[in-house]
Amino acid sequence: MSSLGAWSYTNVATIRPYLGEDLENGGTLYGDPYEVACTFYAEPEQMRDSTGAEFVTRGAIVTEDKRPNYRDKVTCDWKIGECEIRSIGQYDVSMFGEPDRPDFVYGVV
Repeated sequence: MSSLGAWSYTNVATIRPYLGEDLENGGTLYGDPYEVACTFYAEPEQMRDSTGAEFVTRGAIVTEDKRPNYRDKVTCDWKIGECEIRSIGQYDVSMFGEPDRPDFVYGVV
């Protein structure tokens, strides 16, 4: 983790990776959970996902970790329960001396 990340990412989110749909039994399959250091904000925002569908976020998590993906489940200290990642963006933090370590923004519903 960068020095900037260590200063700003003081929360922890648990990610359950999306594996696919269970066609035999119905439902969705998820992998083993892992944790990421992050910060978060709960601010509704209208966005589009990678398929072009519009949605309104519950908020977003921001982290240096690039492992989370579309449709992964996220649990954070939000008091709103488990959310699903619907969009992925990046912040350029090169102005802080971190040119090779972008921060990722995961919009969740």
